[in-house]
Amino acid sequence: MIFLSLHTSPPFRNVSWPATTMSMVYSLLSLSTLAAASLSAFSARAQVTPLKAGSASCSCSSGFIPVPVDVTVPLDPSDPAGLNATHTRRLQSTFQIFGVLCEPVSEHTKHGRDAIQLLLHGQTYTSQYWDVTWGGFQNYSYMAYSCSRGISSFAYDNIGAGQTIRPINATDCQILTAGNVSSSLARGLKSGRVGHILTGKKKQFEKVIGYGHSQGSATLNYAAIGDGADSPFDGLVLTGMVHDPQFIIKSPVIALPANEVDPVRWGGLDPGYITTPNASARFLFYGPDRSSFSPTIFQLDELTKSVGSKWISAQIRFSYASAVGYKGPVVELVGSLDEVHCLNSGAPCDQARLQVSEAAFWPHSKNFTMVVIDGFGHDVNFEFAAAQAFPIMTQLFESFA
Repeated sequence: MIFLSLHTSPPFRNVSWPATTMSMVYSLLSLSTLAAASLSAFSARAQVTPLKAGSASCSCSSGFIPVPVDVTVPLDPSDPAGLNATHTRRLQSTFQIFGVLCEPVSEHTKHGRDAIQLLLHGQTYTSQYWDVTWGGFQNYSYMAYSCSRGISSFAYDNIGAGQTIRPINATDCQILTAGNVSSSLARGLKSGRVGHILTGKKKQFEKVIGYGHSQGSATLNYAAIGDGADSPFDGLVLTGMVHDPQFIIKSPVIALPANEVDPVRWGGLDPGYITTPNASARFLFYGPDRSSFSPTIFQLDELTKSVGSKWISAQIRFSYASAVGYKGPVVELVGSLDEVHCLNSGAPCDQARLQVSEAAFWPHSKNFTMVVIDGFGHDVNFEFAAAQAFPIMTQLFESFA
């Protein structure tokens, strides 16, 4: 095998690459020309932003999507019995979900019109995890990278996070609710409802591939368990998550009520909304090798952190069940030095071992694959590992779509 040496700006560093991957690497480098476009100041009315990512033009629309929810949830969201709890309640509500839809402008893109990625972030993050668009950080935008390859994306702020309208009481934000919302949005992408709300046109997608990160992966996992054979997701790519028993016993993530962490910003929130207390607590989301990520992206991570519901975190265990009936292909992708999961259990992630243990959670999937990126941590999008992860993730979309 021939290796070439490459040196450039984040998310890359001095690293050796197989010659067979160099074309993908050079394609990723083209993202440095992406115009910065902040997604942080949108009104309820959808806004459209044309982007230029690599060789493909992209059109991005954002706004709020009403998502009705009618689910049964535990009266006490900390009850380990879940839906088998003695006391449950019916939750009927309409969540105003903030989302961003990005499509390649060219009508000739292979999958630009008939398939789409649905992207869901992790705890204390927002949809911007998938689209870091501030000047100097454009190479970290997975949405722009995808769009430059003719792939459409829809990213949204999970219930309780980002610009999505938060319920007054955080107990309305449970993993059962979040899973219901994700499936509803996937169905809305297929029916054309989401596209109509955000663009004014009824854009229907034949296939929806769900991409999650960390808690977002657990949410999509739970949705697949609940929907089974009726799942609207035609495939799943779950990053930053494995079914790690130690994580359920004792999560290493430190989170406090957001109204205590930053009273000026979040003082009016229910104490059930949580965030990390300081920058040091976020080192856990990166590999122990501090040279595996840029200190500037780490600073941006801390400055732009959001909140999430403690009750979704408390119910992650509900996603540790077999997704009986779900037939779509599934890929789980993690860094070998993920401190939230693998190192939390005392050893690096081992691909061969996880291929066997994780496949058991997807008994009816047409194809389960475990991918471990050596030497990197939990937030693969924000580490230099993105140079390896982004090409893998778009290739998976091509094969699923």
